[in-house]
Amino acid sequence: MTLRARVLANTDAELLRQEFISGLQMVLLRRYQGAARLVRSIIDPSVEDCRCLHVDSRTREELHAVVQEMVSNDLKYGNGLSVWKFSCEGGNVCLDLEAQSTYDGRLPGSGTRTIRNRAASLGGSVDARLASGSYRCRIAIPCPGAGNCPVAQSASTVHF
Repeated sequence: MTLRARVLANTDAELLRQEFISGLQMVLLRRYQGAARLVRSIIDPSVEDCRCLHVDSRTREELHAVVQEMVSNDLKYGNGLSVWKFSCEGGNVCLDLEAQSTYDGRLPGSGTRTIRNRAASLGGSVDARLASGSYRCRIAIPCPGAGNCPVAQSASTVHF
């Protein structure tokens, strides 16, 4: 790992500790920018202030690892614009990804198993669907404060 990569990783880790959703957005931007891909994030405006994100460090680390693995899979098999949504719904912290995919439907690989195992270790679930070249994945992690977030959305698009 280069010095620059280590500095960026440390910066991302600190941002994830301080402002979890902003940290995840930075991870997305860096990864997609490095692959010259478009990414759009849709975020419930109250998510950053919501009690659902006041989770322990283990949960944050696991969610970060899940996002990293989802991005890796998307960069490997996806193309075009990838749309991420972060929300607090029905007592869950939810991460959604929608993207076009060239995945041929083979049995799930180790990345998919890792995502499912990490979500399960947090008491969460994974709903992944591939149909007509479109991939959708929702990770839902239970969190007692999540149900207190109103569901409203704002969007931002970054073009590279």
